[in-house]
Amino acid sequence: MKASLLISILVLTGSLFAGSKEKHTGIYQLIETRKGETSCCGIVIQLHKLTFEESIGEKELSIRDGKYTREMKGIMTWIVDKSGKKLIIKFKKGMGGFGSGNEVTEVIEPSAFLGEENETFVASIPTDPL
Repeated sequence: MKASLLISILVLTGSLFAGSKEKHTGIYQLIETRKGETSCCGIVIQLHKLTFEESIGEKELSIRDGKYTREMKGIMTWIVDKSGKKLIIKFKKGMGGFGSGNEVTEVIEPSAFLGEENETFVASIPTDPL
């Protein structure tokens, strides 16, 4: 039986993820400073027990903007790291960031994970830099 897994984890600083040697399961803001403006320009999903397939197809992923309720895959890129434990989703070059007062929700289909008994993965995070 396929069930949805809802993860909503907030990280207090963008540097916690980048500077940590431990692998923390969760969803994190990808914070960058561009042209003097600090904003959330993407997200990172870090897994512990599950493993992503080597690549995730467009039909296996949904990236929804909470503020305008729109699909954002057309202006985003995503890549699975070599370990299969980390998915990095960010805006394509020149496409900006999420802006203020927003939230992003990712839905990843079971076929994007290794193994047979995987569930649909749903994760959501506010995009205002902390």
